[in-house]
Amino acid sequence: MVHNHLKRLAAPKAWVVLRKERVFITRPKPGRAFDLAMPLNQVIKLLLKKADTKKEVRYILHHEHVLVNGKRVYDHRLPVGFMDVITFPGVKESYIISLSKKGKLTARALDDKIATKRIVKIRNKTRLANSIQVNAYDGTNILVDKADYAVGDSLLIEDAKIVEHLPLKKGAHIILTGGSHTGMTGVVEEVDGKTIVFVSGEETLSTARRHAFVLDKTFAEVVQ
Repeated sequence: MVHNHLKRLAAPKAWVVLRKERVFITRPKPGRAFDLAMPLNQVIKLLLKKADTKKEVRYILHHEHVLVNGKRVYDHRLPVGFMDVITFPGVKESYIISLSKKGKLTARALDDKIATKRIVKIRNKTRLANSIQVNAYDGTNILVDKADYAVGDSLLIEDAKIVEHLPLKKGAHIILTGGSHTGMTGVVEEVDGKTIVFVSGEETLSTARRHAFVLDKTFAEVVQ
């Protein structure tokens, strides 16, 4: 049985919530791991500060255009998380969900020029009859005609089409989504099997390869 609520004390560490304010908090709908994704209700209230109550959130969703990754949404329990783009066309505002240096989900304003784009990380690949399907961590699936997209690489996409391939290699801009350095940004110095070495500021650090999320230079500047 799936419940509509989640105990605040059990909410993921990345959620920005007052854990002892009330007992329960809205649980996001299934379809995405919610360690790095919050229900839209909480994103609008806690991260964007555009409403104080669930009733106000539902009014906004049903009476104003709210887009998540370019699609209009109505469900306040929709899971919205890391690298998703939320747009309010009526007031010409766009935000990307990122991670703070403390590893907490946060929202950063986006320029209109890049608000139609987003970055997804390749989780796995599926070989079909005449093509290859790359499957992203957030459920996005894209058909490609070549096999040089590796698991762990990222794709800059717009209108469901690949704009740029962002491989995980030396010189790549990254943000870390797990481990003790969650939320830290840097540049890859070396990729060695399941481990990467990266430079952040004046520090040279290492972490598990799976924690690295590759960004292009523009988005790297936005999420810092």
